[in-house]
Amino acid sequence: YGQGAIAGAINIVTKNPTNDFEGFAKASYGVANSYRLAGAVSGPIIADTLFFRVSGFHRGTDGLIKNQRGQRIDGGNSTSLRGQLNLDTGPFTAKLRGSWTKGDGGCCIQDIAPRNATGTLIDLDDVTNPGANSDILGRENTRFRDASLRMDYDTGPVTLTSITGWADVRQ
Repeated sequence: YGQGAIAGAINIVTKNPTNDFEGFAKASYGVANSYRLAGAVSGPIIADTLFFRVSGFHRGTDGLIKNQRGQRIDGGNSTSLRGQLNLDTGPFTAKLRGSWTKGDGGCCIQDIAPRNATGTLIDLDDVTNPGANSDILGRENTRFRDASLRMDYDTGPVTLTSITGWADVRQ
């Protein structure tokens, strides 16, 4: 799996819609006002034929890393929604999926490489290095949108498959 990928590939398999109504909700809170809310609901629209699943999450944090001025430099927020529709009529099946994710936060610590009194670079891996000194706060804004449609038609000896996908990434 992952032929042509330099370091292999990761196959993420999401949970499919179900013929029974089900769902979950969860929340967590931690250090630096870090929180996460997540939930999903799934079930039939037409029993044994058309199923849906909607899931989402929102997370936020003030950040854990401070520069020498005491400013938190890695805070941020992220929200994601995902939807699926599955149709199964026997020989014909279709799976329509879509997702939207938007996030913003601290990014890319910008700093001057530390030097000693003679101007020689200090070992950047030295854990006694004083840490981020810059007052330039890096920011990142991202938006990911995608959709895909897979259709299969089983003729008996052969299954015909069509897969169409679209993605839009802005960062």
